Amino acid sequence: MDPDALHKALEGVDPEQLAAVQQEFHNIQNKVDPEATNVAPINADEAAKELATYATRHIEGQVDVQGSNKNLAEALASEGRESDEAAIHRFEVERSRAGGPEQEGLEKSLYANPKLQEQLHSPDPQVRAKAHTDQMQREARIREGYANAYGGGNATAMQDAMGKMYKDDADGKTRRRLVQNMLSAGTNTPRVAADSIYLNAKVKTGTDEAAVKRALTGMRPDEVQATSKRSGRGDGDRVGPDLRHGLVRIVRCNKCRAVCVEARRKLTLR
Repeated sequence: MDPDALHKALEGVDPEQLAAVQQEFHNIQNKVDPEATNVAPINADEAAKELATYATRHIEGQVDVQGSNKNLAEALASEGRESDEAAIHRFEVERSRAGGPEQEGLEKSLYANPKLQEQLHSPDPQVRAKAHTDQMQREARIREGYANAYGGGNATAMQDAMGKMYKDDADGKTRRRLVQNMLSAGTNTPRVAADSIYLNAKVKTGTDEAAVKRALTGMRPDEVQATSKRSGRGDGDRVGPDLRHGLVRIVRCNKCRAVCVEARRKLTLR
């Protein structure tokens, strides 16, 4: 099993069911009679550690998970997919991935949990204000956790890592801005969506249909309109030719024509 497959299997556990899964795993490993009614629950921390240790064990010729991949697997098994620990280690997995980071992996790492994202997009200003405060606190925790895990305690370690992730050209600058804004915003803001769509349209290997959907998912109507006024290159709020051109190119892709036509319709770039 490769690390990505292991991570996918572990992140499939519903966070609300994680403790029950850990307990059940302990019972199976220790051959506890499933019909028994007087089984004392194991200490939660011990159950979490037991599952994490088993998930990352070395099996000659089959499983050899090391470094940030092992850290992520342990975090998923012990703390769950929505934890700060999982976000921290997933970012390092993507940052150090051979061939460059995957966009969906970065989103899982840098975006907030679904509930907080929903609040960040809420039509209620008071709900959004509280959510922004929560997101700022989350960002601070992620940065501090990354610094301690991978930066030797250097407070700017995550910012420094982001600054070295891509080539020093126009698209690299846009990608770095996208990653930084994803962490700061915690969700797909108009700026994040515009950059994501613009960069997606430039990929020579073909459009990522799912990424186009994710870029606009959950947005309020005013956020969609704001996205349509972004250029994808940081040129202010005017209707951007780069973003317009990017969507036109996406629409011409046979593989995902229907999805991208819908994206173009939402952005009112007819």
